[in-house]
Amino acid sequence: VGTTMGAVIYVVRSVLIKGKGWGVEQFKLEKRDAKFSAILMFVLSIAVMAAAAGTLHQEGMKVDNAIDMVRLLEPFAGRFAVSIFVGGILAAGLSSLFPHIMLAPMLLADYQGVNPDFQSKTNRLISLGIVLLTLSVPLFGGRPVFIMILSQAFIATVTPVVILFMIILMNRKEVVGEHALKPAKNIVLGLIFLFSLIMAILGIIGIFGI
Repeated sequence: VGTTMGAVIYVVRSVLIKGKGWGVEQFKLEKRDAKFSAILMFVLSIAVMAAAAGTLHQEGMKVDNAIDMVRLLEPFAGRFAVSIFVGGILAAGLSSLFPHIMLAPMLLADYQGVNPDFQSKTNRLISLGIVLLTLSVPLFGGRPVFIMILSQAFIATVTPVVILFMIILMNRKEVVGEHALKPAKNIVLGLIFLFSLIMAILGIIGIFGI
C-alpha cells in the first residue's frame, strides 16, 4: 500500500490499525509493523529512482510520451519492447488504482467513526466515480505518462502538508495524552518535514521547469 499511496498512507494506516481493533496494548506490534512497511517502501522507492537514474538520466532522456519509454526498452527487448511496456504500464496503473479506490470510502468511514463497508451502495458509487475519472485522461487526449509523472509530483507536494499536520496533532496533549512527542522526536520529524518540503519543491521545478 505504501508504495502506491504515497503521502496518504499516513492517514490510511491509522484507519487500517483502527479496523484491526489494535489499541495501546498492541503498540509494540504496531511499531514493528510500521517499521517493516517503511523499510519495504523505502527499498522499492530507491530501486525505482536508481533504475531511472541509471537509464533515463544517464542517457539524457526525458519521458513525456509512451513512445519515449518504448524506445528506451528497444535496445534491451527489441521487438518485444511494446509488449513489455504495455504490460508494465497496465500493472502500474492497476496497482495504483485499487488502493486509491479504497481511499475515499476509508476516509469517509473514519470521519463517520465507523468501519469501512466497501459493499455499501454509497462506496460503490464513489469507487465507480473514481474509475470513470481515470478514463478522462485518454478520452480527452491527455498524455498518460505525463499525467502519471504529474500525479507523483503532486503526491510529493502533499507529503510535507500531511507531515506538518501529523507533527501538530502528535504534540497536542488533549489528543494523544501522555504519548505526546518528546523534543528529540520533534527534531527528527522536523528534519523529515524539511526533506519532504525540499523534495516537493524539486518536484514542482522538475515538472514545470521553473
